[in-house]
Formats: sequence, structure tokens, C-alpha cells
Amino acid sequence: MTGDPKSSHRARLREAIRSGALKVANAKGAPPPSTGAGVIGSERREFRVRKDLDDTRLVHLVDAVLWAVGDSVAIWVDDDVAIDWDIDCDGTIDQEDAAGNPSNPRPAYGFDNCDLSTIADIVDTNIVPNLRSIYGDESDVDTNGLVHVVVTPVLNAMSLTSEDEEDYAHLIGSYADPEVDLTEWSPDINPLSDEGEVIYVSAPDPHGFFNPYAPVSLEEYTSVELAAEVARSFSRLISYNQHVLIAEGDQEKMWLLEGLASLGADLTGFGASNFEEVWTYLDAPHLSPLMVKEADSVINTQLWGAQYLFVRWVLDVHGEAAITALVQSGAYGGDNIESATDSTMVKLVGAWQRSLFASGLTRADGSDIVDPLSYKPYAEVVTIAAPIASPIDGELYGANGYQMGVSLHGVNRYMEQGTTSAPVENADKRVLLGGQDHNTMVTGVDFFTHVVAGYGTAVVRLSDIPFDAAAIEIQSSITTGRFVGTIVRLDDLTEPDLEVEDVFSATDANYLALPTLPADGSEVYGVGSISDPGSTLLVGATGGVVATDVYDTDRWLLDLGHLTGTVEIAVAMDRHYENLEGDIGLFDPWLAVVEEGLVPTPTVGGTTRGTCAEVAAEFAYPASVLEYLYAQLFLSPDVWEAGSVESGTGGDTGAVTLDFDPCGEQSVEPTTCADDWDGDGVADISEPMPTTFVEQVQVMQCSQNGGTYAGLDLVDSSIVDLDSVDLDSVATANMEINMGGRNHGSGEEAYHELELVGGQRYIIVVGGGTDTGAYELSVRQVN
Repeated sequence: MTGDPKSSHRARLREAIRSGALKVANAKGAPPPSTGAGVIGSERREFRVRKDLDDTRLVHLVDAVLWAVGDSVAIWVDDDVAIDWDIDCDGTIDQEDAAGNPSNPRPAYGFDNCDLSTIADIVDTNIVPNLRSIYGDESDVDTNGLVHVVVTPVLNAMSLTSEDEEDYAHLIGSYADPEVDLTEWSPDINPLSDEGEVIYVSAPDPHGFFNPYAPVSLEEYTSVELAAEVARSFSRLISYNQHVLIAEGDQEKMWLLEGLASLGADLTGFGASNFEEVWTYLDAPHLSPLMVKEADSVINTQLWGAQYLFVRWVLDVHGEAAITALVQSGAYGGDNIESATDSTMVKLVGAWQRSLFASGLTRADGSDIVDPLSYKPYAEVVTIAAPIASPIDGELYGANGYQMGVSLHGVNRYMEQGTTSAPVENADKRVLLGGQDHNTMVTGVDFFTHVVAGYGTAVVRLSDIPFDAAAIEIQSSITTGRFVGTIVRLDDLTEPDLEVEDVFSATDANYLALPTLPADGSEVYGVGSISDPGSTLLVGATGGVVATDVYDTDRWLLDLGHLTGTVEIAVAMDRHYENLEGDIGLFDPWLAVVEEGLVPTPTVGGTTRGTCAEVAAEFAYPASVLEYLYAQLFLSPDVWEAGSVESGTGGDTGAVTLDFDPCGEQSVEPTTCADDWDGDGVADISEPMPTTFVEQVQVMQCSQNGGTYAGLDLVDSSIVDLDSVDLDSVATANMEINMGGRNHGSGEEAYHELELVGGQRYIIVVGGGTDTGAYELSVRQVN
């Protein structure tokens, strides 16, 4: 055999379509499919499913049973997925099938055939007619009038085959591979083909049996996720038919194909499946290109938030005709976009990013941030009103009360039970958006950012400019390529929301006061830097001195004196870049939030030998200190070591199990200021020598409690940011309140949520280990 067998097969398919021997799609009124409702629960078929994220030839043979069938879809379930059978869908699970065979003996955790029957109705009345009306028709190579949907846990587990552990939680929701499945099966050349239009989808997995990193609740699965994945992959099937078989071109570029697939879920009412990917993109648009380099296969763990947002904007600004032109075209990628919109990618991306920034954002007087006639915004979000019974083709059945579109400066709600008159919100999947996240640039501090190729975008807030006029110059580390910039003038603040660090020395223990937390829950910021180490002299008992580094840690005062009761706050730290090459200085920084009085704070007047009748080594902070004072008072660059407090707290009994004793051993002999500088009864040579910040706070607690931890609740890792405590390398984020995330592709930021007490003062301590670099702190009251 010579040549590409897939190309030869495509040519034969194209000729069949031109001659009329092959139907493009299963139109209404076509002969009924051979698979009928009478074989539900008993008809079986074998499917070939891709099982490896990277190897395109590794196949898993799936023995599947037909559990739902409609006019345009047949839904099969892998035998490895337990499913109950409610024959007449009356809410009672039947113990035997029509042939008297025992029903499924394994627990299905509520998953039954009636769920899939509803999905088949959604596909028939909503997904198929609505996507055909805008995108065009799919193929029907196997001439049965059906698209087969195969529910299999092979997809749930596929991300676990990745060499990168960060991929494990990225569930492969679905895939369709018409290049393979519409080509004749061959054990040597094409071992994965099922010779027809097939969509493979992951299975419900509420308890994480298939993938413990990415469990899927049954309610999410049956209300949103399964329908969304069918819409996505059905869009891919249409694109292949229109681009390859009809227009006789190449497959659409992956980035645009996935944007159209995500839009397909939105157009049918199941766009809530896009929200988390949208948030992830807007969290760091400088890390995500719009034009993603082509993947090796149709299966990947890439997030497509940018691509969805771009295609959604094309629809909102240029209309449905532009989307139809994109799909029904032999062109692809940027050329396709430019042709469909009669514009250039540079102009389009610039206008799109301005829309991302400005849509839904107004000035204090209610006017638009930018002129909506010159820079068209996204369309308003629509709440869908769909029938809950007897839908007709084209109605958004299954999505009653759901959201269409995305609110870029507001709450996006993940609704469930869209086939009922009273849909409910899954509050755990609520997503708050605030446009693209920004970094802050202030005068007097070097500022660098990073933008990936392929139309990445950086948003920079210019603030704290004390001059009547200022010029902005953008420098780049590359000599080729092009940058397009836009300046948007915002309202002047009536109250400051930013503080800039001006503490030069690492040995300086003064704090900077953050602006007062606003009542509306908006953020306040601090721009700081972990600088090079300072130095002090350690003074021994006999007067010898040793020069020692003092690593920089920053202190920020959070004054809650204007608040009462319990105050829930979120604190996030984004790392800034340190040069034009995109390097990061702080690889794994940390932050901790502590009551002001528990943070060790040496002073010039109070941390010296002072007057002492006996001969003793002199010292004077910050130039020289006793060895134990160095360990207790100069904040450690290391925040926490698991096991510092093994178990228990003081309580009434004072019973604590410690690897580290924060109190020290009381001397049995009387002490003097020569051997017990602070006069606490613990000789200088027996003073505790903490090695982490948490241990230093424990020492402060003990000292304030009269030298004992009896009755104390010693602090532990609860004061430390979540990223410094967990064992993974994934930046922590709370999408519901739009806080956290990352600003660099490697290492972690620092993020913490905790409850504080109104009327009190707290110190936010920031450290970077032995690293140095700039950062931006943001704080918000959540409740």
C-alpha cells in the first residue's frame, strides 16, 4: 500500500458526498435507525477507546451496553461503569430486566438509564438542531443516522498517564477523533477506528474510584457536564465534516476548534462548564497564548478559557454569520478568523482584550470605562427560560434557569436541574470574575512582566505616580515580534488602596500599614520586595563575635480596628518578574498572619545589654545580639516544618507533645543579667533556639504566658498560607471570591483564608526563604 491511507479514505468520502451516495447528516424524516428502543439494556457493542494521554495507538477495548437512544444519538455505557435500570422511569429501580436477568449487582450511586434518556432528549431537541443551525451538518459515514456516545471511565483515568502530576486533576471530559473513526479500521494502520461518528465521554465518579484527583458528582454530570461534553465533541464532528469532507481543506487549528467546541456548550445552555477555565485564563493571561501550538492529538490537558472567550467575543461583536463562516470554511486558524471578520488578528486581539477589561466595568458616575461604540463589549449574560416538558426542536431543553454567556465583572452561577421548573445553584462551583488580573507598577521600583507568544496579554496597573506628567517606555528581551499597548484612564481613588514598601534594611523590624479594608469588599494592595540579606554580629557568652546573615522578611500591619465581630479575610501574594528574560526571584514564598503582639519585634532601645552590675558581653541591636536573641527575634526565612507541634494543645491540662520546646528549661540556680539577659529564669545558654517563624511565635506565646505553655493553644501551621503547607505545587485559588492563583508558570504564589477578630491588629509576615524578589500583596474582606 502506498500513500496515506487516511487521505485516500477522505478522498473516497468526499466523492461519495459529492455524488449523493452518502448523507451528510441524519435529517428529520430519515429512516429510523437500526438501533431501536427495544434493545435498551441488552444490546452490546465493542468500542475502541484511546487510553493513553501521549501514545496515540494504545487502545482499550470497551464492552458497552446501549442504555438510551434518540432520533440522532445512541448512548452506550462501558460495562465497567455500574448503572441501575428503571425500566419505566417511575423512580423505582427494577430488580430484573425484561428477560428476567438480574439487574446490576454493584452500587451505581444513583446513576440510572433514565438520566441518559433525558440526555438523549436534550441532544435531539437542543444540541443537534441548535449547533446544526449555526455550525452546519455533521457527517453520517456509517449511514445509521446516529452519533454514538460512549460513557467510559477510560477517559477519567487517562490524565493519570501523564508524566506531569499537575495534569492528574485535569479530567479528559470527552473527545471525538473523526480523522481516526471515519477511516477504515486496520489492526496495523488504524487500530482505534470505530468506523463511524463516535463521541467518547468520561463517566460519573462521585467517590473518585476512577480518578481520585478529579471526582465527578452525579448531579454535576447529569445536569451540566455530560450535555456540555456532547455539545463540545459534536461541534468537533461538524467542524471535521465542513472543513475536511465538504470544503476539502485541512482540519481546523486546535486552538480555534476548541474555542468553537466550548462555544458550542455555551450556545446550548451548558456553558457553565467553561467557567473555571475562563477564571484560570483571566488569572494569568500573560501565561496563556491564544494561538496554542498544535497538540500531537485530539486529547490533551490544555485549558481553553482564552479560546472560548475569544470566539464568544467574535460571536457577540460580529454575529452568528461570522461563526458559521468560521466552521464552513476550508481555511483555518488566524487566516480563517481574518476572513470571517474582515479584520486582522492584531486589531481583533487588541479589541478583544479591551473588551475583556472593560465589559461590565463602569466609572463612579455610571459611564462606560471605554467607548462601547469604538470598542464593542461582550453581550449581556442571558438567563435561559426553557421548557421543562414537550420541547420542540431548537428550544434549549435541559437548561432552564442556566446562564448563557459570561459575566466578566460579576458572579457566574453553575446551575443544576435544568429540566425542572426550579433549578438550583451549585454554590461550590460559583465563579466570580473581575476581568484580567493585573500587576501593579509604581514609580521608583523596577518592574518587569512576561508575555507568551501567540497573543498573550499582560495587564499592568500604573499607580502611585507623584508627577504631573510621566512617560511610559516598553522594553523587550526580543528583537522580533510586535507589542500593542493600550492605556485606559481610570477614576482617581478617593481613599488609597496601595502601600509601597520603603524599608531598606533586612534588620529593620518596622512594619508598613496597609490601607484600611473597604466596606465593599474590594482589595487593598502592598507592593514589596524581599531584598538581599543584611548582617549582624552574634555575641557569645564570653564576648566573641561572629558575622551572620539576616534574611529579609517583610511586615505589613492589617488594622481591623474599624470592624467588629468575626472578620473573614483572604490574602494573596503574586510574585513579580525580576528581569526581561521572564525569570522569577521568589520561587516558593510564604506568608503568615499573626496577632501583632505575637510577632517578635526587637527594638533599638530595648534589645541591648544596657546597665548590668556584672561583667558581661555587650551587644546592641541591630548591629550585634546574643545568639539566642538572633534565633528568637530576627524573623526566620523558613516558615514551618511539619512536626514542630506533633499533637495536642495546652488547654486546661497543659499537655503538649513537642519536637521543639518553646519555653526553655528553667534554671535551678538563681540567675543574673550576665547569664540571663531577659531575667526570665532561663539561662541564656538554655534559651529555646527556634529555626522557623512558627516556632518563633510559639516562643513569644510562652514568654507572654509566664514561661510556660500550660493552658495555651500554641500556634501551628494554621497561621501559614495554604501553599506553604500543602504538599503539591499547584497555586491555591478560590474562584468563588476571585482570589489566589498564579503569576508564574513554575513555583507557587502564597494564599491564605482565615477568620480574624474585629477591633484587633494583625501582622502579615512575608518571607521568601533564601530567595529575593518583588511581590504584590492583596487583601480582601470576604464576609
